[in-house]
Amino acid sequence: MATQVSHALVTASIEGVGQQLFALSLRAEGVRVLPSEWKALGLQEISTGTVELDNAAAEPVGPPGWYLERPGFAWGGVAVAAAWFGAAAALAGALKAAAARRTPDQIALMHLGCCDAALHSALLTLREAARAMDDPQTTSSEAALLASRTRACVAEVAERVITSVGHALGPGPLAFDEPHLRRVADLTLYLRQHHAERDLARLGSLVVADVHVDSPHGAAK
Repeated sequence: MATQVSHALVTASIEGVGQQLFALSLRAEGVRVLPSEWKALGLQEISTGTVELDNAAAEPVGPPGWYLERPGFAWGGVAVAAAWFGAAAALAGALKAAAARRTPDQIALMHLGCCDAALHSALLTLREAARAMDDPQTTSSEAALLASRTRACVAEVAERVITSVGHALGPGPLAFDEPHLRRVADLTLYLRQHHAERDLARLGSLVVADVHVDSPHGAAK
């Protein structure tokens, strides 16, 4: 990607200030675009590269903390979760296709039901987030909490679908069905944008902060 665009938005930690967003020209002095070292089987069609910076000049975009605190940052995280959902739904489609080819037994039906229920819950979660995104009165703190909840729910559903489909279909599609294999590899890698237990711990901290704000004692502080 770095070889195809003129500028990039990068975040940097400023000592004593915190995170800040900067606009960086990829043709500027001190910027070196390195050859891609992408090794993963997943997301191979996405152009990914590394940029090496050596005292490169960049322009600030907004004040310190703005990039992370604006509601749009949280909504961007929800958009990623929507992509997880779409990939998981496509992956679960392999179970329906298998059922059309051969009458499913009780175990296959169980996996179909598991995926359907899980995907339905993720869809409702995303719809609720979409309603909040359209509400101009949603605050930054509310957006952060809802986005964190949404990502946690959808990530859990996507991982459940990967496991359920794998258990139901066995190794055959992973060995001989390239589109299916790509879906599994892409989704498995993309899901790691959710930092599992660390993101759940962050969600817990947001819940605690929300409780303190809503409680009389918290309001007094």
